Amino acid sequence: IGANLHVCAFIQIYFEMLKALSSFSIANGGCKGRYLTTFLQVTRSAMSASNSPVEYPVSSSRMSVMIPITLGEALDKTNNHGKYQVVLFLICALFTAQEVFHTCIDVITAKPIPWRWRDEDPGISRATFPPCETSRDWVYAENATVSIRSEFNLYCNPLMLRLVTAAFFMGRLCGFVVFWNVSVLFGRRWPMVIAIWCNSIVTWLLSCSVSYEVYVILRALDGFTMEGYVIGAYVLMLECINENSRQVYASQYRSFQGLGFIFLAGTAFFSSSWKVMCLISGILITVHGAVASVFIPESPKWLLAKGRNGDIVTFIHKVSTWNNRRIKDQFFIVDNKKKQPGEKVTSEKELFLTAASLVCIWGLLHVAEYILYLNVLFLPGNAYLNLLLLGICDIPARAVPLYMMERLGRVPPSYSGT
Repeated sequence: IGANLHVCAFIQIYFEMLKALSSFSIANGGCKGRYLTTFLQVTRSAMSASNSPVEYPVSSSRMSVMIPITLGEALDKTNNHGKYQVVLFLICALFTAQEVFHTCIDVITAKPIPWRWRDEDPGISRATFPPCETSRDWVYAENATVSIRSEFNLYCNPLMLRLVTAAFFMGRLCGFVVFWNVSVLFGRRWPMVIAIWCNSIVTWLLSCSVSYEVYVILRALDGFTMEGYVIGAYVLMLECINENSRQVYASQYRSFQGLGFIFLAGTAFFSSSWKVMCLISGILITVHGAVASVFIPESPKWLLAKGRNGDIVTFIHKVSTWNNRRIKDQFFIVDNKKKQPGEKVTSEKELFLTAASLVCIWGLLHVAEYILYLNVLFLPGNAYLNLLLLGICDIPARAVPLYMMERLGRVPPSYSGT
């Protein structure tokens, strides 16, 4: 079909050229000085109508050819470690700090409140859990609205308190399934932006929870919407970077997770109640989401899959401008899916087994990780200092594996860490 269209286009060019030259020659008395200009004008208009990638400028007798290149080659031309990629990495990686803040906020909002017996001196307080089965009345030694454990009277119902955490993680699981499939159909950017602003609204509403039931529902929605922008930002960031440099950004994506612990410890130390913590969380995601919504582009790989070549070229030129790597050649993106000579293709069975084993390892490690994070209040010492130490230790823990992977390969550091 493409060959037939080009043949028809050149036949059209030929007849248009003959008509233009004959009419121009008769009207101007056979003047030959302007034949070339008229020929180029007619040729350029006819070629643009035939959707050919070849352009014929009027001001020059040489033609400019559009070069077909792959998306990886275009990204390499823009510098994979340029200013644009660094800013994009910072904006996307900071979502991991938001993830930690939203996940571990229950550690602070459900902290135990000191209590005392009603007939005791008001200056006396006990830091242990109050007795549930006793005929002697007891009261809180501090304001009961400081913690959801005291405000919703959950001391004698530990299962209801665990249900809050379970609802949050169930929301995260559902959010991963929903937003991943939506991003495949409608792109990476818009589902992520919608998840950001929905999470912002839910977080603001959390501070207005009037009952335990409302709080549980909002925490489930918080996990659902949070997973939408965490997984969306990760995939979109990697698809804006070529495969040669992708392992650096992928391994350091969670490097800002420690900042989440540090900020959570400082915020909890100076906040007066769990509602203030929710308000601060809402402010953080609102400001961060506004910056991300403006800066983060659509994934070029998704655009390539949908055939939106013009949008990819616009994105490449934008990145090259940011990185001071202006691409002067005219080009269009092609999808390079052909098997190279001697290239080994991984079978679907091998790919499935590898992915399944990695998912199991990753899942088990996250279980152990969150067992520590969510029970930091029960560790010896000060809870705020424990959170601060977790954050400080987490920051270098993200940089060391990158060095080990570059020196030892991918498998040995994974086995040693596991």
